[in-house]
Amino acid sequence: MIAYFSSLSVLLKTAEQLAHELNGFPVHGVPFTAQLDNYGLLSWGVDPPRLERTPGLENAESWRVWVVNRLASAILIARGKATEGLGLPPWRFAIERLRLEEVDVDNWTPLTSIWQRDA
Repeated sequence: MIAYFSSLSVLLKTAEQLAHELNGFPVHGVPFTAQLDNYGLLSWGVDPPRLERTPGLENAESWRVWVVNRLASAILIARGKATEGLGLPPWRFAIERLRLEEVDVDNWTPLTSIWQRDA
């Protein structure tokens, strides 16, 4: 189930209530989302700001699609000649590239600064 919220505080309050009500349900995590509860049942993600979206996908790009598009692009770059001599495997290059794009790759959440540039 996906739900949209007007603010992070409303999301967190709702997650707290859901965690209580859904205690004991089986867990199936969602890739590239940040865990909200202790068990991985609830997680969150945010659609990228319009200015950060991939050209051609401005109106349809979700957070997960945005992340995957950038990971794929970085892997393709890493497999080419552009990163020769860096000594990083393509997957590591992609992760580090995403860090530069203001993504917390440990929790798969955006850093706050990325949202302050939205117009």
